[in-house]
Amino acid sequence: MTERTAEQKRNEHRIPGYKPVLLREVVKSHLRDLRHRLDLGNDSHLERCMVSGGMRMLLEDPALHKKWLDYTKEELSEDFKLRTERNLSDDPKQRRGQS
Repeated sequence: MTERTAEQKRNEHRIPGYKPVLLREVVKSHLRDLRHRLDLGNDSHLERCMVSGGMRMLLEDPALHKKWLDYTKEELSEDFKLRTERNLSDDPKQRRGQS
């Protein structure tokens, strides 16, 4: 039996027509909660459809662009904070209290 390549392993769970995108855990949790509140069942593929539908709506409605950019600035700030915290925790000097 032949061993699967790294590319084959990465593509194993990909859905044709979709590209992977990362969401913050809190956003993923809100999507799951919304799916349950709307009684849409337990199939998480609906979250992909919800995100795709929401992005299409947003991209097609210029009236929402300013609010989207404001949210994006908040997300960038949070992303920077999370990456900085992770980098500090990965730095052996920081763990030992050295500079």
